[in-house]
Amino acid sequence: MDGRECEYIPSGYRTPDYGKLKGGRLDYYLHWRNLVREGTFQTTDRGYMWLYLCELVNDNDYGKALDTVIRLQEVYGDDDRESLIGGTALYIADTRNLDIPRTSIRDNMSSIGRVLHQMCDGREGYIDRSGFEMLSTVEGKSRITDFDDVCTEIMNQSLRELNRQVEARNRATGGICGYYRLGPFDETLNAPWRIPTREGRMKAKVHNAFDPYFVTDIREMMRFTVTARKAAQKNARTRPHTKTLAGIQYAPIVNTMAKKVISELPLDEKRTIRKAQVHLNRDAVDLAERDLREVTEMMSTDIEGSEMIEETVISESIPEGSNDPWQSFASSLTQKESDYLTDCLKGPVIVDIRLEDSINAKAMDSLEDTIVSDGRVFDDYSEDVRMILKG
Repeated sequence: MDGRECEYIPSGYRTPDYGKLKGGRLDYYLHWRNLVREGTFQTTDRGYMWLYLCELVNDNDYGKALDTVIRLQEVYGDDDRESLIGGTALYIADTRNLDIPRTSIRDNMSSIGRVLHQMCDGREGYIDRSGFEMLSTVEGKSRITDFDDVCTEIMNQSLRELNRQVEARNRATGGICGYYRLGPFDETLNAPWRIPTREGRMKAKVHNAFDPYFVTDIREMMRFTVTARKAAQKNARTRPHTKTLAGIQYAPIVNTMAKKVISELPLDEKRTIRKAQVHLNRDAVDLAERDLREVTEMMSTDIEGSEMIEETVISESIPEGSNDPWQSFASSLTQKESDYLTDCLKGPVIVDIRLEDSINAKAMDSLEDTIVSDGRVFDDYSEDVRMILKG
């Protein structure tokens, strides 16, 4: 049927069929649908979208149908609060064994599992920043700070290379995330429109697909990626890191990919990075000068204040010419930061993100690495931190 041109009329239904669209509504639906097929996207609502998605689910040209749904999600995604469009894309990709381009097609563990499955098979796929943030916040853990779009690109390239090395070692097929534990996708639910029940089944399968420690390992890899990115920007080296994913030490891979991604950034972005670093350093200097002025005023106005000053000193001043990065780091800590690190070494603490960011910023300046996250000092640095806190 040809849809004649007409003005938008609300569909009035959440899940309509053709017979329910009365009073010019069917005319508008056909008009809107024809424009979408031509690449023009006008006003629509959930009812019209539902009806068109039903047509696409039953389209025999699976690839074209999926491309159309992905385009709909790109255009109307901000209004897709129920993930109706993204869920449909995931449904078609799953039942027809097609690739989806990125995890943000629907921000949940099912889309992450689908993309990881593709990457393990050597196919295309991209885990968005939102996907990594979702992996890093499972089980109530806080988001990893400073994980930006550059880190996202480094992680994707590193995961592909890591998976290639896993397969090259003749490991069990399925690669980095142990996806071989999952059986074939169920292809029996391809005719009817059953997104809600299908989603429930698929989500359970995806969670069973990951190795038990995969999410923990990927989180550690993300944290190291932040360190590698900062080191690559400074043309510095990261400290030794021996953690593994799928039995392979990923530090050399991440360092290589970090240098590659940073080198490929446009010049204007590299300038922005350098300006940001200068700005952060300037802030640190201004803060130090302000603290020095306050201490000087206290000493000059109140002799008894010297006792309070002594309580805020973390360690003895470093002799001129000292090159010990741990001494430099220790001398930069405030009493509050030192107490927080002490508590982190003792056991569970109430996580203070701002305090951790401040500590890690100083650690990057002195040690070229971060040392604490989620109330826990990294195992690689726990002994060093314990030593400097003891003085």
